Amino acid sequence: MCGYTVVTHPIGMRGQIYQVFMGFRNLRLCACASLCAIVLWFGFAAPAKAETCFPPTVPFVPNDPAAQREFVDLIKQDFEIYIADVQEYFRCLDTERARAFEEAREVSEEYGRFLQEMSQ
Repeated sequence: MCGYTVVTHPIGMRGQIYQVFMGFRNLRLCACASLCAIVLWFGFAAPAKAETCFPPTVPFVPNDPAAQREFVDLIKQDFEIYIADVQEYFRCLDTERARAFEEAREVSEEYGRFLQEMSQ
């Protein structure tokens, strides 16, 4: 409600449009509402601690044999970086997989407790 609403006056005023600024009259209310929204967002988003694993970029190898010979050192370096990065990527995926399995186990147990409480 920290915006404005365009309304027409119901009686008289020959159909003129007036802008009524609802939320800007009380800046404390505006700030409080924004702060509450931010706190709620982070409060609900905080339990989701999933790690983002980004795949490495595949090395580029030019089609031209002359360019391959000219840039052989750079191409080798790109491949070595890729191999190191893909190993880190696999470790990240393994870590995220283990975290997801643990989370799923905890949620399943919580669901089981919920069903038991509802059946009593």
